[in-house]
Amino acid sequence: MKWAVSSGARRFYEFGPFRLDPNRRRLFCGDEVVALSPKAIQTLILLVENRGKVLEREALMDALWPHVIVEDANLTVAVSQLRKALNQNGDNAEFIETIPRVGYRFVADICEVIKEPAPLIPEERKRLQPTADNAEANGTTTAPPELQAKISLLPEQRRPRRMQRRSIVAIALCLTIAVAAIAYHFVNPAAVRLQTSVPLRCYRSKTLR
Repeated sequence: MKWAVSSGARRFYEFGPFRLDPNRRRLFCGDEVVALSPKAIQTLILLVENRGKVLEREALMDALWPHVIVEDANLTVAVSQLRKALNQNGDNAEFIETIPRVGYRFVADICEVIKEPAPLIPEERKRLQPTADNAEANGTTTAPPELQAKISLLPEQRRPRRMQRRSIVAIALCLTIAVAAIAYHFVNPAAVRLQTSVPLRCYRSKTLR
């Protein structure tokens, strides 16, 4: 019986101790991967998906080697490898039955398993939403942490900072004027000498009179 499968679901086939993953093209026995050639695993998938039906050798050859002419012995080797991997001995048709001069048929009971992807939890989706979206939905806005820290300051806490800024500006202005005066004296020493010598000449002229 087949049913609708979602796009993200995975299909497995279980028979005996084996599990077949047709998407990944792997056969498991318990937790171990059974070593098979690519053509052998393709043959097994075709037989399992058409379980209970007789697949003729020519149909299998066309599906496994399309547009290529190969010997029938290649299919015999692939089926023999499958039987060995499935621990099927001799004429015991536990899994694969040979229809003489016709083809093969998969006869074991199969349990078809559909593994759906894990659904997302609504609570986890809400946690992934930005806080700004939640605030807008509630009609409120949240300021960044740095802005909140500035807004939370009381007026009494803001005044000392303003005084400190003014003091720093005044000190910087005084330092700038002092540096400019010192630089002027070093750069123009002749002007400094002239300013200091003029009063002396005037004093001497008054004394001579």
